[in-house]
Amino acid sequence: MRILTKYCLREEFKLFLAALLFFSGLLLLGQVMNLLKLVLHEGVVLSKVLSIVLLWFPSGISYSIPMSLLFAVLMGYGQMAQQEELTAISAAGVSPAELLSPAIFLGAALSFALFANEAWVAPPARILFREKLAEVRNDVRIENLISPGQLFAFGPIRFSCREIDPGGEPVFKNIFFEYSDTPAFRITAESARVGRGDGR
Repeated sequence: MRILTKYCLREEFKLFLAALLFFSGLLLLGQVMNLLKLVLHEGVVLSKVLSIVLLWFPSGISYSIPMSLLFAVLMGYGQMAQQEELTAISAAGVSPAELLSPAIFLGAALSFALFANEAWVAPPARILFREKLAEVRNDVRIENLISPGQLFAFGPIRFSCREIDPGGEPVFKNIFFEYSDTPAFRITAESARVGRGDGR
C-alpha cells in the first residue's frame, strides 16, 4: 500500500470516527428522550429506562455508519480539493482510481461490518429491547404517577390524596374523587387500597 493511500485512509478514518460518535450520540439522544416520556408521563423508574437504552444501540448504529461514511468521504476529499492537494496528486501521475481506493476499501469494510451487525447482533438486541420495554411498562405503579397533594386527572375523573403508603397494594389516605362534568358529584374517603390487575 502506497504512502498516499495510507494517508488518505487514515484521514478518512479519523473523520469517520468523529462523525460516528456525533451521529450515534444524536440518534441515541433522540431515543433517550422518547424513553424519558415513560418516566414523566407513566411513572416508570428512571434507572430501569436507562438500563435498556444500550439495547437500542446496535439498531441505531446501522443508521449512523452510512451517514458517517458519507460525511468522511465528502469532508476528506473536500479538504484535499480546497487545499489543492488533488491538483498536486494528479500532477504527480496518480490515477483517480488509486486516489479513490481508500474510500472504496473503507466502504467495503464497513459494509461487511453492517452486514454482520444486521445479521447477528441487531435482531436479538431489538427483540430483547422490546421485551425489556414491555417489562418496564408493565411495572408502572400508580403511586409513581400521583404525588400527594396534587390533582390527578384521568379523562373527566379527578383524584387527589394527602398521603400514600407504598407497597404491593398502595394505600391512599384522605382522598377525593370528582367528576368534572358534574362538579357537585364528589366522593371522599379517609383511605383506599389500590390493587394491581396482575396480582402483584
